Amino acid sequence: MKTASDRRKAKAIIVEVVRQSGGEFSGQTRLYKAFLLAHLFYFKDCPGFLTEWPIVHMPHGHGIEAGPDLINELEVSGTLTTRIESDGPYPETVFASDPTENDSLLDDDDRHAIKKALAFIKGKSARELSDRIHDHSLSYKEGQSGRSLGIYIDTFPEIWINEQTDRYREMSRDVDKIFLS
Repeated sequence: MKTASDRRKAKAIIVEVVRQSGGEFSGQTRLYKAFLLAHLFYFKDCPGFLTEWPIVHMPHGHGIEAGPDLINELEVSGTLTTRIESDGPYPETVFASDPTENDSLLDDDDRHAIKKALAFIKGKSARELSDRIHDHSLSYKEGQSGRSLGIYIDTFPEIWINEQTDRYREMSRDVDKIFLS
């Protein structure tokens, strides 16, 4: 369940991505990927979750639930600005924020996870990021458009997932034998 606190922290993470990028960050898709990756890095390195804010299956990749609404709220509050620049003949959103402001909602572990996410995406286009993340994301492959994704499964080794799937199938067969025979 999304709470007001989750909403505030999701917005703080968006701003921190921009802040740690020197105050400007290009591309909505790249922003969404940074948000996703920060959650995955946090999960791998720390106990618990960076936020409970849903990451959803969108037609072309992982998305921040109500991402445009969160960004609009940040713009209205003056915390974030956006502008459109040209990437060749194509428009691209550039997000800007004061690189010197720190949000008290975020702690050092939060900021470190965001830093790791930004290191991962550095120098990669939205297409490169999408392709790489989708290749490795079981949650996206198994997800349904518009639905929340169980992204944390993506941090487990594929061999472990396969072993657990095999165990589940065996147990399911055993249960069927007991109750259906």
